[in-house]
Amino acid sequence: MIRLDSVVCQIVEKEFEPAEVDLSPDALGDCTTATADALTLLAGEFSAWSCTSETIRGQAALDRGGWWAADGVGETEIIDGTPLAVLAYGEAMQLGEMVCRSERSGVSCPATDGGHGFNLARADYLAG
Repeated sequence: MIRLDSVVCQIVEKEFEPAEVDLSPDALGDCTTATADALTLLAGEFSAWSCTSETIRGQAALDRGGWWAADGVGETEIIDGTPLAVLAYGEAMQLGEMVCRSERSGVSCPATDGGHGFNLARADYLAG
C-alpha cells in the first residue's frame, strides 16, 4: 500500500525472521520478530517491522485503494472474488516521495529523497 508519505508492504510467507532492531518500537500487542508481517516506511524515517491483525489486501480493491489499476497504471487480479490492483513485475509506482518497484526477485521501495527504504522478498529483506 503506497501513500504520499508512507509505504506498507505485508508479506504472507517469509523464510526469515526480521532482526530485533528492525521491529518497530510502536508495534502493538504481542508482535515479535516471528510474527511481524508488515514492513512500513514513513517519509524521512527508517523502515520498521510490525504486525497486522488482518490482511491489508482489501485496501488494494479497485473500489477502495486500488485506484492505480482503475486509472490504467497497474494490473488487476481477482482474489477471493474481489478485483485487486497489483503492481506487476517490472513495474514501478511513485506517489509523492514514495516509490516502489516490483520484480520477480522482490519489492524495492527506496525513498526518492535519497533517504531510507527497503527491499523485501520471501527469502530475505534489507531495511534502512
